Amino acid sequence: MWPRLPDGVRLQLDDGTSHDFGILVAADGLASSVRNVVFPEYPKPHFTGLIGTGGITDAPVPDTGGVMRMTFGNNAFFGYLKAKGQPIYWFNSYAARAGESGKIADPRGYAKEILALHVDDPSPNAEILEHVDRIERSYPVYDVPKLPCWHKGRVALIGDAAHAVGPHAGQGASMAIEDALVLAASLAVEQSCAAAFRRFEKLRRERIDQVVKLTARNSSQKRTGGWLGLLIRDLVLPFLIPRGIKMGRELLRYRADLTPLEQP
Repeated sequence: MWPRLPDGVRLQLDDGTSHDFGILVAADGLASSVRNVVFPEYPKPHFTGLIGTGGITDAPVPDTGGVMRMTFGNNAFFGYLKAKGQPIYWFNSYAARAGESGKIADPRGYAKEILALHVDDPSPNAEILEHVDRIERSYPVYDVPKLPCWHKGRVALIGDAAHAVGPHAGQGASMAIEDALVLAASLAVEQSCAAAFRRFEKLRRERIDQVVKLTARNSSQKRTGGWLGLLIRDLVLPFLIPRGIKMGRELLRYRADLTPLEQP
């Protein structure tokens, strides 16, 4: 619970201890317990239909020269990166009807299932996965609809607690770090936490919306839907990928560490 105080917030933990703060910044992720208490009316995370996993392994694969190689396969999406003298960092995502807990009961069996998804992929996807003998976890991808407000009283939400950003653009952690920089700068220049929270949200909304849009576009490209869906996807990808790259470059130009109080 987070009882209201005249000039602060009291954080009460499950172990019975409590702590008083001037403000509470909730950076506790997609399943934010702070959001659930302060905004009980807000929607809960919902499964997007994609599950990801990944790992590190060694395999006789040439280095990629600093380039991440990705494949939109018939059954799943696969990506990997290999530097000379270093192991392979790989990941994938695939469609599923329901989310999982994340913990895998049969790591060896799951590794075989993931390999089976990529046996028809171009080389060296299957060769990489043949050297993966067990996978301990999966990562179901959940989303939260756009929330009407990220703050109430002396409590503010940042990162995935405020705006869940899927992994399909690689920007989730980056957006949370930017949030922290912009919020800190807003608190430094405003006379009250209410004004700082409003300024923070005004500065961040449009940028977050752009990242969520890019993430949704990338996510849709990873889904398969029969031979016709695959054919259409493969026909449009040569046009969509350059557009996505251009959009990504525009997003990455912004430096929250240099100009946190300027509109991106």
